[in-house]
Amino acid sequence: SNLPEVELYLNGQLFAKQQSDNHFFYFQVPNVGKSQIVVKAGEHQDEGTIRKVEEMNPDYILKEAGAIINWFDITEVEGHYSLNDTMGEIMKSEQGKAIISGLMQQMPMGGDHAGFELGEEAARMMNGFTVVRMINLVGSMMHMDIPKEKILELNKMLNQIPKVSE
Repeated sequence: SNLPEVELYLNGQLFAKQQSDNHFFYFQVPNVGKSQIVVKAGEHQDEGTIRKVEEMNPDYILKEAGAIINWFDITEVEGHYSLNDTMGEIMKSEQGKAIISGLMQQMPMGGDHAGFELGEEAARMMNGFTVVRMINLVGSMMHMDIPKEKILELNKMLNQIPKVSE
């Protein structure tokens, strides 16, 4: 079968190629100095520049009401999961699956959401979301503020689980 394929170029050099059956592509790009990124899929392409900074630019901090957590709050441990990993990735690990299941059970799905069943399409989409995005989404859908400490605690738990490689 012919899967969609994306090529990522870093400063003019082919850095990585990926195929995906769900149209989500994830690349770990080193952030050093200033880097020009070009992504190509067939005849389509997009580009952007990233720049390594010593200090956080406050203009990039999410300040909207109910903003729960920012990317720089999230600790990542090499070879282990974090809130920045997708639900699908974390579910590959037995420990990860247990944590995500526990998390899902805490979500207040009562009332209108009683008997809440995920269709296959919704489940596939959800697997593509990072945990932090999922928490933000659910938080805003349910109009609840999930304490930052709780979220960072969850990240600490994920940081202790080694990633499952394919």
